[in-house]
Amino acid sequence: MMAAAALPNMVPASAQALEVDQAYLNYSHYSEGGRAFVRGPASDLQRPDALQVDTARGGARLRIDDRSSVSLDFSQDTWSGATPYATAPLGFLATTTGASLYVDSNPLAGTALPRYMRVDRQTLQPIALATGQRAPQIVNVMTSASPETRHQGRLSYAREWDEAGLDLNASLSDEPDYWSRSFGGRLRLDFNSKLTSLAMGASTKRSDIDARLGTISNYIDYRLYQNAQSGSRIVSVPTAGTDSSGLATDQNESLRWRGQRKDVAFNVGLTQVIDRSTVMSTSLSYARSEGFLENPHKLVALAFADPTTPSAFNFLRTPVFTVPEKRPDVRNQFTWNLHLARYIGRFDAAAHIDYSHSRDDWGVRADTLELKWVQTAGAWTLTPRVRYYTQTAAEFYSPYFLFVQRFPQDSSGNLDFSRIPVDNWSSDQRLSGFGAISYGVIVSRRVFDDMRLDISYERYRHAGSLKWGGGGEDRFADFHSDMISVGLNYAFGGPAVPRPMPDELAATDPHAHHAHHDHHEHNDHAGADAPAGVMDAHMMSSPGAFMASYSYRFTRQAGHMVTGSRRASDAEVLASCGSLGCPVRPSEMVMHMHMLHLMYAPTADINLMLMPHLMSMSMKNDALQGGFYTSLGGHSHGAMDLSAHTTGGFGDTTAAVLFRLPAPAGMHAHAALGVSIPTGSIDERMAHHGGDLMDFGMQTGSGTWDLMPSLTLAGSAGRRSWGGQLSAVLRPDHRNKSGCVLGDVLQATGWLGWRPSSRFSLSVRGIYTAQGSVRGALKGENEVLDAFGNTSYVHAVHSPADLASNTGGRYVDIGFGASMVLPGREREGDRIALEWIMPVSEKVRGYQLERGHTLALNWNMSF
Repeated sequence: MMAAAALPNMVPASAQALEVDQAYLNYSHYSEGGRAFVRGPASDLQRPDALQVDTARGGARLRIDDRSSVSLDFSQDTWSGATPYATAPLGFLATTTGASLYVDSNPLAGTALPRYMRVDRQTLQPIALATGQRAPQIVNVMTSASPETRHQGRLSYAREWDEAGLDLNASLSDEPDYWSRSFGGRLRLDFNSKLTSLAMGASTKRSDIDARLGTISNYIDYRLYQNAQSGSRIVSVPTAGTDSSGLATDQNESLRWRGQRKDVAFNVGLTQVIDRSTVMSTSLSYARSEGFLENPHKLVALAFADPTTPSAFNFLRTPVFTVPEKRPDVRNQFTWNLHLARYIGRFDAAAHIDYSHSRDDWGVRADTLELKWVQTAGAWTLTPRVRYYTQTAAEFYSPYFLFVQRFPQDSSGNLDFSRIPVDNWSSDQRLSGFGAISYGVIVSRRVFDDMRLDISYERYRHAGSLKWGGGGEDRFADFHSDMISVGLNYAFGGPAVPRPMPDELAATDPHAHHAHHDHHEHNDHAGADAPAGVMDAHMMSSPGAFMASYSYRFTRQAGHMVTGSRRASDAEVLASCGSLGCPVRPSEMVMHMHMLHLMYAPTADINLMLMPHLMSMSMKNDALQGGFYTSLGGHSHGAMDLSAHTTGGFGDTTAAVLFRLPAPAGMHAHAALGVSIPTGSIDERMAHHGGDLMDFGMQTGSGTWDLMPSLTLAGSAGRRSWGGQLSAVLRPDHRNKSGCVLGDVLQATGWLGWRPSSRFSLSVRGIYTAQGSVRGALKGENEVLDAFGNTSYVHAVHSPADLASNTGGRYVDIGFGASMVLPGREREGDRIALEWIMPVSEKVRGYQLERGHTLALNWNMSF
């Protein structure tokens, strides 16, 4: 399309109102690599897993009238892997066997004899204590954490007038240590027959930070923020876990870094159509941030080379202090953007050039140049792009800080922060001087007239040597990343897919008389009245038909521990843990599951289905009265914060074939034969608790190829509908690589439905589930030698959920559902369905957390 038409607000308001009615779903995977890895003094140190991020995004924009619309967008990011949390010369570092590197210091007075590093008297280069040789190489000190998930939601409203437009939005973001809410608005004024547009916007954001730092460490000096009288501060909070002797306690001392942050931003922009093929725009923005601007998970090494060291030594004694970073409390930033787009008719393509310059009062000057070529070829669009970025370092950045002076002491012999020669310090590499180049391509194709498939790939390289003008950070900070994204975009207001009229359909499709009998049968989409929580209940009957649906499930368990059908005491639960003991028990578990359901009908009686999953889970624990932790293999962790852990990522992928079965008039029957492909993870670990595997329910996959058969029968008469389904998950006999195999699942469900109107339907459903116990046990990382010299690897027990004896049971639930046919899509049968599922009774094996409610959402679109 022409460059001018590609920009917003360049078409009449009535046409724009149709274009905003669309839905999209996108998945992307980010993987990082190329970071320098150094084993340091420990030769057996293992390279940590690289940082990876799985992201699901989706949303819909719905028209209210010809001039106004409302939009709802969401995203979920799950982060896992290792990131650098400090940098220091190799001579300042040490390891313990099998553990990660740490800055070799013990700065807190009264904890132990001070341990001094050394630097060369002449060159000030660090000297390794073990070898006496210079070791100036700067190294990333990496940390791995259990996966963490962020959820974001955004609601916006748009209104168009003949020569103006207004957008208002509000959003929320929630992650384990960061919660924020924001509000914004944008006003656009059109002049010169819409050839010139002036836009003005403003936004505000408030954030609450509650970062979990773990238990107190003798190697990190937090006193600067522990003693803070105002602003952000580090506090000690009681949490569930173990004390240094391994006994369970609710008073385990854990540190939290808490604070608040405020952001405001203003921008103004001008867009000008230069001619029918060229558009130029420019904008200027200002952003101000106040409050907690530090990264709570980044540390800085402060080293003090003591010039009073006796001259007989060729080195200076250098105490090293590992402290949290300290940034200014205010940041002001200005950004200027310039965009030029030109349509080139000879190639039926458009060229885009973007340039951006920003600067702030921290000393960071950044420039970005991006080139993009949009090439169309029939139903295909190919968009290669390349971007270059360069920035200068912040004034208070350094990989580590070395001061030639005795370290300033307070009256207790600790580091006196008020007398450090600099006011602020940070070793966050994002504030260093570096350059980055990225390149990639977006491939888009219209699958149908109203649906587009987008696939994109981007390669990113970050390096100090790429900084414009030189002087960038050393190679230790270099890394690269890859990101691939897949998305579906559907335009409700776009051209409809040509479909035969009812009389034409009857002449070509032997199933058309059933489909046209009532448009609520959705033409070629039998079983669509099934509640949202029923899987594989839908089947299409028109050859060549395609359906894409998005499903979401939220499940929460909370409350007491139960055994059989009654509540259990802590003493009973502790007894179930056996001789190894359990320090904590689960008190709440929350699961979010996103599913993309793709179905294709090669014939009228056979459907093919593929369904990937993206999941996130969190678990909270309470101390188990009288509980204890048994360290295995001589690997003790001291006091542990076991109050919570999270996980997430890809789950297993389901593939299935659905077969239509003979059924009485007015009814529909089909069978499904599916297989669960083990694409999920079965080795998610508690990174800071010895690396032990999380319990069975916190893994995102089964680790086995599982058979998933089902049989569905459904029917309707007038306003009434009904149906039932038998389904199973059958596991193999062999164990997965984590040492276990999940239990089989058998489920029977039946539902009744009623349509109060032509667009809405209500349902009630009963569900009976029989779940088998886990076979085997979680494989441990702890090498244990028995009295006969036999070696085994035993999994340390943190919670009753770690034991296979506490899995499986019989459950009865009831679900209440509602669904709505989307306006304007009645013939296609596009529908949104919601179901609330509540437990009625349960009889569990062993000791388990009592169940809570489940919310199921399904949105299907047929083509």
